Amino acid sequence: MNRVLLIIFLLLNFLYSNDILKKENNITIEYIIYSKESKDINFPKSEEFNLSNIEIKKIDNFKKDYPMLSDKELKYFSRGFGGDYSRLHRVNSAYKITFNFNQKYNFTLHKKFDEYIYKMGKNMDGYIYDIESREIFTPKYWNIFRIKEGWESRGIIPIRHIAKHFYKEDNGKYRIVTLGMKKFGLPELSIDDVYNYKADDINKIINVVIYKAIYDDINNTMILNLKDLPQDSYISMLIKNATKDAKLKTRLYLKATKPKEGDANNRAAKILFTKNKKEGTYKAQYRAIEELFGIEDLIFNTDRYNNELKKASIKSRKKLPYLKEKFNKGLDAGETILLKAPFKYGKNRREWMWVEVKKWVDKNITAILSNKPYYVKRVHEGDVVHVNEDDIFDYIYYKKDGTTLGNETSKIIQKYEKLN
Repeated sequence: MNRVLLIIFLLLNFLYSNDILKKENNITIEYIIYSKESKDINFPKSEEFNLSNIEIKKIDNFKKDYPMLSDKELKYFSRGFGGDYSRLHRVNSAYKITFNFNQKYNFTLHKKFDEYIYKMGKNMDGYIYDIESREIFTPKYWNIFRIKEGWESRGIIPIRHIAKHFYKEDNGKYRIVTLGMKKFGLPELSIDDVYNYKADDINKIINVVIYKAIYDDINNTMILNLKDLPQDSYISMLIKNATKDAKLKTRLYLKATKPKEGDANNRAAKILFTKNKKEGTYKAQYRAIEELFGIEDLIFNTDRYNNELKKASIKSRKKLPYLKEKFNKGLDAGETILLKAPFKYGKNRREWMWVEVKKWVDKNITAILSNKPYYVKRVHEGDVVHVNEDDIFDYIYYKKDGTTLGNETSKIIQKYEKLN
């Protein structure tokens, strides 16, 4: 009997997962236009498509039903305001514009609707709010992001029409989740444990999944092949920047899940990089990045360099107490600390590689290997490793504003590599 129940459970779970992942045909896109004008507006006419699909409704109590984003939210989700949000707090009217496809998703209609919204926002001297992606635009930036840079002759540039939320969860893991996939009849996509040091590459992988889902299909198992996707400016850039040994393709998996607090009001699916628990989360993510884009690592042996390098290392090591304190207080999303640590091989030989700090207690450091080993065979990129603070040679502190500190020894090493 228990076996029968298990089979039923697995079958229902499979059907539920497929239902979550399938594309919806009846799609609705909704925007809000906030305006300083409280009088009735003369809405622009459109000769390009049937306005019967559009519903325009004034929101009488918008401050309750659709309140303005807070200044903290505006810092991440405003487009074109230059940090000045005061004008947004002076709006006194709002209109909700709803567009129903009444059919399967259509690129042409979507673009025409975006162009119509631009005309409305401009005529009303208002601000355009995308309910699904939670972004708010000045009309000028709506025209730039959603129209000029949002579409090409080959079709839509999906990444211009959604947003992503990258943040640190209470469990200390980093999570990335999309906002806005509902406009394409698709679930939101997330990764619950992002390899933080490779977050930029992970973000690119999500973008490729989005392309695959919109232009092709979405399934429990997805084969991503850059050459099979529309060769627009974004995909062409990914191929151009890939290393020579990149395969330009990889396999990953989607699993239906429940939205977390703060996620979009939409179906949800999380991206998994492996079904083999022994491979490990970060190792699988590293492999997918390497397969799809390739990874270039500088390999060198610091043992053979001179006193200039040792002095730079001593200077860098003086920052370790500061970095330890910074890490243990809690890094923000987008911040990473890498340490250069030795890994023994052969007879008294060392290969120096970068590791991403995950735990730092006293002088014991648990980290993720962030290089692909060249000489050492007992560890692999993405593996959990343990190193000692006394052995650290250098550091890189990636700050959330995009700047970095440290890495002084690498500059010297590269200088000597060129001379040799």
